Amino acid sequence: MKRILCFLMVCTMCASAAVGLSGCGCDDNTSNSSKPGYKVEPTEPDLTNGDFGFFIINQEELMITKYTGSDTVIEIPESYKNYKVTVIGASVFNDSKITEVTIPSSIKQIEDYAFSSCHSLTKVNLAEGLEILNNSVFFNCSELREIKLPSTLKEIGPRAFSGTALNNVVLPDSGKLTKIDEYAFYQSLELTDITIPACITSIPDNAFEGCKNEVTIHGANGSYAQSYAKKNNLKFKADLDNSSKKATKASSKAAEKAE
Repeated sequence: MKRILCFLMVCTMCASAAVGLSGCGCDDNTSNSSKPGYKVEPTEPDLTNGDFGFFIINQEELMITKYTGSDTVIEIPESYKNYKVTVIGASVFNDSKITEVTIPSSIKQIEDYAFSSCHSLTKVNLAEGLEILNNSVFFNCSELREIKLPSTLKEIGPRAFSGTALNNVVLPDSGKLTKIDEYAFYQSLELTDITIPACITSIPDNAFEGCKNEVTIHGANGSYAQSYAKKNNLKFKADLDNSSKKATKASSKAAEKAE
């Protein structure tokens, strides 16, 4: 009986140790010690230049993870040391007092909530090169009135411009941006006009929900934008040419599905 009890106690201790090891994020593969056994998240900056903190993404790229400056009109650096700055990290400028920001062509992606709740931000200068606006990037920037979206843009994430003061928005007609995500312009109380080219073939019904003013969609005859406006009881103006045959075909197919 004693032997059985001892055996059970040993088994229990081994099992507990195994569970502890499996949950600690350790890598027991000693032959591949160069790989960490856990996911590295950007927390404290690897590099700083006085105003900005940077996380090293790889041997060539940096992500901005912190702003410690006091200027309200800021320019995002294109590079630092021997690195190119390619990403603005999550919540970096959240609830800050900045009034204007210029973003260089080196920036490819802006992460979640990067500029959210910046209530003094009125103008954003985006350069060609930006590809992704993630979730809620400019969410609740209640005084944001001026922005020009670059032709390189491929993705507008959920709530990207929700709660802004944008009045007239022109989506790029490059063929790279093909959809708008959920609640992208939700409660944009000043929005009255948006230009949607034929390359846009997917917009959720809630994209313009909660807008105080009547929103007019500008697009091309027979486009997805026209069908979307009809389906959602929005005003439509056919003042855009279908210059791309490829975009026209894609838009026509999307329009048929929308109906």
